Amino acid sequence: MQKSLFPLLFLLIFISACEKSTNSQSEILQKKWVAHSIFEKALPKGVKISFSFLAENRIAGANIGNRYMGTYSYEKGLLTIKNIGSTRMAVPKKYMEQEKNFLKALELTQFMIIKDEELIFLSAEKKEVLRFSLKKEK
Repeated sequence: MQKSLFPLLFLLIFISACEKSTNSQSEILQKKWVAHSIFEKALPKGVKISFSFLAENRIAGANIGNRYMGTYSYEKGLLTIKNIGSTRMAVPKKYMEQEKNFLKALELTQFMIIKDEELIFLSAEKKEVLRFSLKKEK
């Protein structure tokens, strides 16, 4: 009888561990993220760009002086972001390039890595295009 319980116990522990892993990744994705580099270049001091995964496979955030939104799909490590739209408020000229580069980096994203409270987006060539950290709650 003890031999027959061991495989069942192992299976229950394994399923529980998998469920926690999925839940923790899901919980991490539901948090707010702050960008700190675009194409491996640190953002200038004072530039704030936020990013969030939302319900119904949507994304949204604030990009310097504008808001942006789009849709995403994520399956087996592949992340596709599309239908990106943005408000068109005027921003200081010195930030226009940053704003444009951020939206371009979102379009190029193909892979996602979550590592030590960092969210890293990679291109199809597996080059880093964006790096975020968890937004600290005040």
